[in-house]
Amino acid sequence: MQLKSINSLKSQEMKAKTSYDFPKYKITGTSDFWFGGIFGVKNAGKSNAVLNILSIEADVMLSGANKCYYFSPTKDSKLELFEEQHGKHFEIINELNLETFRRVVDEIQAKNKEWKEVMALVELLKKPKLTREEQALLEGSTLLDTVDFKTFNFDHPNIHTMIFDDSMHSPMISSQFHKQGKEFIKFCIRHRHEYTNLFILSQHIRAISKPIRTNMNAIIIFPFRDGTIYQNVFQEYSTLFDNDISNFLTVMREIERRDNHSFLFIYYDKVRFVRIGFGEGVEMD
Repeated sequence: MQLKSINSLKSQEMKAKTSYDFPKYKITGTSDFWFGGIFGVKNAGKSNAVLNILSIEADVMLSGANKCYYFSPTKDSKLELFEEQHGKHFEIINELNLETFRRVVDEIQAKNKEWKEVMALVELLKKPKLTREEQALLEGSTLLDTVDFKTFNFDHPNIHTMIFDDSMHSPMISSQFHKQGKEFIKFCIRHRHEYTNLFILSQHIRAISKPIRTNMNAIIIFPFRDGTIYQNVFQEYSTLFDNDISNFLTVMREIERRDNHSFLFIYYDKVRFVRIGFGEGVEMD
């Protein structure tokens, strides 16, 4: 292939009308919202991995007005202790259905709306001169009376996190053609616009509908007995392994050899990388 320049035109990233100064995550080094899939056999360490992510990123995910909603029909001792430690920032919901999902989405959207309304009033306070309508809006609102300006985050809306564990029985996750599945996919596609991180934990990768999988930017894979699962994952992220499945299998064999709950961590967004665990980078030969 030969390349030659024919003009000076370049594609540039367009500015957004509103951009917020979101914090960077320690693990990825970016401020991009997570949409993660964590996959492994029973007792592989899936819930332990996602709780580690929450702990490492606690200053973002579990602080201020930010909150994590953990959907799980099973509540083991790890989850109970985590809930005790993080109180108002961590809520366990024992069933995923349309009612519980909508309740959480409504709560997140209400908080986002309130934050924007507060910021709109704050901007009015900054203006040297107000119109009659603006003056009436300020005087008629009691919203600012409820705000603790010492702790209020002026940089960005609240950041929320939703985690779905042991929920593959729900058509919301497993069926893209089901009415509930379509509603869930719609939220997954918009999760960044709702300032929400998403994580789905499952023993079965292919049980998650493809529109959901293709929108994920983070994949954690624990060792599987079924080698065909590796082939499926490789096909979706082959470019990170130089399009050579032997590179992928070499990494998985190393993880299996360690036998210490290590996992393959693939991140594919503006930044792209392959790691073993959170901190050990993998480069292809």
